[in-house]
Amino acid sequence: MASGTQLARNLATRLWPVGARRQAATINLALSYSKYSVLALTQVILVPFYLRSVSLSEYGAWLASGNVIALLTIVDFGYHLFVTQRLACATRDLRRFSSEAGSAMFLTSAFAMAVSGLIWWLTPRIVAWVNCPASARVALQIAIWTATVGTAERILAFGLWSVLQAWQMALWSEGAFLLGSVTGLCATVVCLRAGMGVAAFGVGEACAGTICLAVVLRKVVMEWARRGLPLPAARAGAVIELAKVAVPVMVSRATTTVANTGQPALISMIIGPGYAAMFSLTSRLYNGCTSFLMPVVVSAFAGLADLGGEGDIQRVREAVRKLCKMCTHLAALMFAICCRSEERRV
Repeated sequence: MASGTQLARNLATRLWPVGARRQAATINLALSYSKYSVLALTQVILVPFYLRSVSLSEYGAWLASGNVIALLTIVDFGYHLFVTQRLACATRDLRRFSSEAGSAMFLTSAFAMAVSGLIWWLTPRIVAWVNCPASARVALQIAIWTATVGTAERILAFGLWSVLQAWQMALWSEGAFLLGSVTGLCATVVCLRAGMGVAAFGVGEACAGTICLAVVLRKVVMEWARRGLPLPAARAGAVIELAKVAVPVMVSRATTTVANTGQPALISMIIGPGYAAMFSLTSRLYNGCTSFLMPVVVSAFAGLADLGGEGDIQRVREAVRKLCKMCTHLAALMFAICCRSEERRV
């Protein structure tokens, strides 16, 4: 009987060809799950420590205000996967690759700046809407402002992430986000112990975004120079094409974001921030099911985009079929875990 390692190796060989694509997907998957492990540590395991540093109402006000900051993330995943696909198809045409990358970064930067400015302007009103305790209102404003900066930096890093994914550099693209998450977690803990209150959560987000963007940007610049690519420049036609795809993706993501994260804000406004905190904490297990499947899709997409760029449609179809089968099995596993957890709670 084959060992578990051999079975996993055989599955990876069937999903991705031997070489750069399989290696990139494997590294991507490992680093993605490491990143989500840090997220679980941040959102679940360390909550008792958070509540020893800030009150339940203050923590609930922070969670409720996160719904507005989450609006920045509506351009992070689906849109950048499309950008990765376009870049993968242009890797053999240096001028086209430079134009596609420059156009994507221009559109991403414009969006991040516009939404960040809107959130900064709305921050004083957000603090009042979520019924934040008077003693923590200044700290919450600082938290929202700094978290907005950090989230905007992550969005810019996602634009560069598409470039690294097209180059099959999974170690750098996902490793940067993992390093940023760990740095942000450490910064949050240090600031909480220093008595900064809810402002510590925003400082942690800012540190995470800064580290992530710095690492990805440095690698892209070095690799760009090594490959001898021309300077990136936005092209009007490419920007318009990307915008046509980005708008429906953004609308869909905005709707999903408001539906999934809007409840804590409503609860905080109507009942109180303490109840918003309790609602958010009990719903994180179910939200984790989607996060559990996300790394598989992200890890496989770069290889699939590269296959598509080569024009091998038959191999793309076969890989997608097996990927869907894997996701179905993982979804069934997470559903069983959630049902078991619910039984124990009851």
